[in-house]
Amino acid sequence: MDLQLAFNIALAIIAGLAGWFMKFLAGELKELKQNDEKLAKSLKEIEVLVAGKYVTRDELTRTMDTVFGKLDRIADMINRKVDK
Repeated sequence: MDLQLAFNIALAIIAGLAGWFMKFLAGELKELKQNDEKLAKSLKEIEVLVAGKYVTRDELTRTMDTVFGKLDRIADMINRKVDK
């Protein structure tokens, strides 16, 4: 076996291993892209769900008016109790 043949065989083995490794990396990259798309879709669904659950300004105003009204009544009851 001459030196050129040994060099060609070694180069073929190295190229084969490099090709296999590149194919493996390409498969992993494809899988990561698919997982990324799934996560992005899931995140969009969560964003829509969260955006639909916000309290409107009118609801908050009515609720706070009710709470403050009750607090005012409690304060009046305490003031009347102190006056007695």
